[in-house]
Amino acid sequence: MASANELLRDALILQAVLLQHLQRGHLNRLDALFTTQARQVIRGAFGVGDLAGQTFPAGTGAQVIAEIMGRYGALIGQAKLDMITAAQEAAAAEVAWWNAGAGLPDELVALLPWESVDTSILAGIGELETLGLTPAEWATKTAGDFMRQGNLQLQQAAGLGETMAAAAARIVSLNEKLGRVGAERMARTVFSGATGRVGNEWKRRNADMVSGWVWLATLDDRTCQVCGARDGTRWKTTAGPDIPAHARCRCVREPILKSWRQLGVDIDEIPPDWRSSMDGIKADPINYDGWLRGTSKANQISALGKARWDVWNSMGRPPMRRFVDGDRILSLEDLIGGG
Repeated sequence: MASANELLRDALILQAVLLQHLQRGHLNRLDALFTTQARQVIRGAFGVGDLAGQTFPAGTGAQVIAEIMGRYGALIGQAKLDMITAAQEAAAAEVAWWNAGAGLPDELVALLPWESVDTSILAGIGELETLGLTPAEWATKTAGDFMRQGNLQLQQAAGLGETMAAAAARIVSLNEKLGRVGAERMARTVFSGATGRVGNEWKRRNADMVSGWVWLATLDDRTCQVCGARDGTRWKTTAGPDIPAHARCRCVREPILKSWRQLGVDIDEIPPDWRSSMDGIKADPINYDGWLRGTSKANQISALGKARWDVWNSMGRPPMRRFVDGDRILSLEDLIGGG
């Protein structure tokens, strides 16, 4: 029979898919706020209808951005509320999942010293900081990014003598780009922080059957080198780096459960035999380094970039830990200089 840990990994993968559906609803609402509705706000602030052919005046970029942000306020308020709701819904779904046995068969859970998560953990989840920001502050950050880059865009528009319509088009394009990125960043990061807190509490309450945790990254070309380097690393239950490691991080903590006999169940175990990747099912044990070496050249270049791929090859395709220093991805100069 597969190990309890292997069965739990399968269940975690399924739970991640279910959470993605919940996350998608929030992402779509945020996307609509920061694209469709924001586009109307921007055009209104420019007064494009009567002034479309006029030259955008130099020195007024900050004034226009301030007008946009004044009208933008209601949208940001909605985004803040949605992020708080997202954190609450994600945490509640995770509590319910763990308390229902994490998708494992009832007869299996009955054999384990399984402790439920107290729902009191949900109190204050809307104020939980992830990467130093609360859910509401993630919405504010997106607005701040837009304001700073918008000012630069309008300075360029004035310097080039563009019309009001052209300047407005710049800001609409910027908003749609930052809006979609910001929506994904907010939804993923807030969900990861909320569900991670619940998972950590479950591990704490079930210390009798959990011996630690393993960092699981996604085996595809979108995973960053820091997360790739940490994939498969094992930590004691209360130790190790934080997840999410960065905004939009997709990594998860997989609990390492004790063996059946350590848990008091007289059952033989077989080693784990697979792990999913963008290439399909891969033989286990495998981590990000093993996936990267075995995937196609196109995927390798997509994951690392051509310059880093060249360095990686010249170094003999070393593990990703050679490409990072803690939370920092080493520069090409560092890599070449360090051999």
